[in-house]
Amino acid sequence: MKDRPEISVVILVHRNTPLLERVFESIAWAPEIIVVVSERLPEVEALAARFSAKVFQRALDGFGAQKQFGIAHATHDWVFIVDSDEVVSPECRDHLFTVLNQSSSAEFAAYRVNQQLVFQGKVMRYGGTLGTPIRLFHKSRAHMNLNPVHEKIETTGKVGHLEGALLHFSYQNWEDYFDKVNRYTSLGAQELLSRGKSANPVFLWFRFPVLFLRRYIFQLGFLDGYNGFVWAMFSAWYPIIKYLKLRELER
Repeated sequence: MKDRPEISVVILVHRNTPLLERVFESIAWAPEIIVVVSERLPEVEALAARFSAKVFQRALDGFGAQKQFGIAHATHDWVFIVDSDEVVSPECRDHLFTVLNQSSSAEFAAYRVNQQLVFQGKVMRYGGTLGTPIRLFHKSRAHMNLNPVHEKIETTGKVGHLEGALLHFSYQNWEDYFDKVNRYTSLGAQELLSRGKSANPVFLWFRFPVLFLRRYIFQLGFLDGYNGFVWAMFSAWYPIIKYLKLRELER
């Protein structure tokens, strides 16, 4: 393995899952791993100890603030954000080592990485499932915004791109899927309310068919077969649930 760069990996953990050990194994190369939990989780603490990770506890009031809390505890200038349902591929790890061990890394404030969804055991390729979020960044030239949901790294500096992928095992089963949808849509509705947004009935009527057709037809979700159809259907329902919760909050 190439020389390990000075880097901190920050990961939020909401609960222990069968995937979590694999996630830790994929970042075991990092000289520092920062784990942020929203409540005391003995099984997670024991797993983190096996990988010499540092565990910090903070009540969850939004994912942006939670990640920023973890970043503040990172002792290295370069930080890599990994979610607790993401596995770093060997190709992504190796390219990260390459770019940070080169002097040319000074040209970039941050790096995007390919995020590839694994849905119901299938690696998805269409339907809007491929993302390229910024996950690797220099603390002095980029920062995490404080959005409660859909948080992201912001920078005015030059942004590079890592090869390989983060394999995003977003939902372990249907129970996990609906649990996450419920949690994220509640946070999303609260965020919309705080921004003064209102639930427009016209939006609710037309949003589902528009989003479904976009993912399944125009973004070629049908090429992912049955999984592509299911993904397009439930993805189209997600904003409807969020706006129904917003309407409930308004009342």
